[in-house]
Amino acid sequence: MTDRCFVAGDWGTSHLRLFLCDARGAVLDSITGPGVAQVKTAFPEVFESLLAPWEKIRGRLPAVLCGMVGCSIG
Repeated sequence: MTDRCFVAGDWGTSHLRLFLCDARGAVLDSITGPGVAQVKTAFPEVFESLLAPWEKIRGRLPAVLCGMVGCSIG
């Protein structure tokens, strides 16, 4: 696809919320996943597995994350 999209997300202690956004920031789709306290594998693996369906269609997507993703356990 030629649309420029990005992923915005909030990775909290109990939930991960990801939003596929268009170039203007409008939400096109969303997905939820485990919070940082629930992740038992490497964080990048969890994140990449959730993005895989979107990236299969749109290619690599830039992402901006907030929340517990910046803490010592995230």
